[in-house]
Amino acid sequence: MIYEKLEEIFSDIFDLGDIGFKEDLSAGFIKDWDSLGHVRLMIAIESEFDIRFSLEEFAKLVTVKKILGYLVDILGNSYKDSLV
Repeated sequence: MIYEKLEEIFSDIFDLGDIGFKEDLSAGFIKDWDSLGHVRLMIAIESEFDIRFSLEEFAKLVTVKKILGYLVDILGNSYKDSLV
């Protein structure tokens, strides 16, 4: 569930094209994932999951894998099955 929602958010914000959505994605692979794109991404994630990032978290969550790990940590173990 988390994975699918996050994939949807990324697809809405970035044109992933042939890259596709995968855990090893980072700003270096997505043209529009610049500072403004990152702000848009983080706000969309906050809105979707009803959470708020600290400034430190905001700056550290720069890969799909880190974002997924963070979301699973704060939303609970019941979501781990949704990463498969």
